[in-house]
Amino acid sequence: MNTADGSGTDGPMAGGWQTCDRRFEIGRAGRQRRFAIPQWAGEPLEGKRLFIWREQGAGDEFLSASCYADAIRRAAQVIIECDRRLVPLFSRSFPRAVVRAEQPVRGRPVIEGVECDVHIPAGSLPGLLRPVLPAFPPRSSWLFPDGGRLLDWRIRVDGLADGLRVGIAWRSRFMTPARQWNCVAPEAWGPVLTVPGVTFVNLQHDDCDAEIERAEGRYGTPIYQMCRLDLASDVENTAALVANLDLVIAPANSVAELAGALGVPVWRFGERDRPGRDAGLRYPTMRVFTPRPGACPADALARIARELGRAVALARSAAAAAPAPARRQTAGRRATPGVSKPH
Repeated sequence: MNTADGSGTDGPMAGGWQTCDRRFEIGRAGRQRRFAIPQWAGEPLEGKRLFIWREQGAGDEFLSASCYADAIRRAAQVIIECDRRLVPLFSRSFPRAVVRAEQPVRGRPVIEGVECDVHIPAGSLPGLLRPVLPAFPPRSSWLFPDGGRLLDWRIRVDGLADGLRVGIAWRSRFMTPARQWNCVAPEAWGPVLTVPGVTFVNLQHDDCDAEIERAEGRYGTPIYQMCRLDLASDVENTAALVANLDLVIAPANSVAELAGALGVPVWRFGERDRPGRDAGLRYPTMRVFTPRPGACPADALARIARELGRAVALARSAAAAAPAPARRQTAGRRATPGVSKPH
């Protein structure tokens, strides 16, 4: 394990979290905010009001939200400030909290007042609530899509071709040199896109029509794009779509984080986790495929293709052996042996 996991045992993980807390200094987070109330340092929260504020992108918010339920149980009241697009999803998933959209940066006072007793940036919660490995709860999900939308998307997804329904994305919305290295255009997804028995669904949330057309032309495999769905801004419908898929394959981006937070099996490819973000701990349904030393991220896709082929074979065997009513999970996703187990 990396430094966020301490010694790889049940011992303290403080060293990794301290590295993570340097994110403001090294530019991995937004602007540090100052408040008229102190920052929570782990003291008891009985009878106190806690203010949690976002300081990174939506993917980081999905990840940090794994700690929100624990904070809510400790405090008298919790106010969560999040990206405006996430307010309905977070309100549903954390009904005991007050969830509101992040206030505009322009017009904020230098020292902000908030009707709480203590505050904390969302990314600092794990350092206080996950100090040792046993502190990571066994739950597989902490975000929950809207039930009506879930049923609507089940119908739409069921109307696609047969086989495993696999969502794919290949880059982050906001590119950095490190993220650029992890980006693998769909034209280089040949080993994955040519696995038989798979129906691919686009989850890339930017202008990618030309890339998809080139990949489809090259490999003869359709990549379905859902009409009238804005993957970038419509988080409610995107979450419902993702929750109806059997698997998501993506690099470290908001799509992978959302899938993991929803409890959907996700295979993430690219570099290893930086301190404080070990996928195996934070997302029980996530597997991480890293390239071999000296190889590019496409090397990980070749291994994913082999695993995907095995998953298809296992799913076919399970479907053939199961009674008809048992071939569909009540949650809306297909039962996929060999996919849902974490790495």
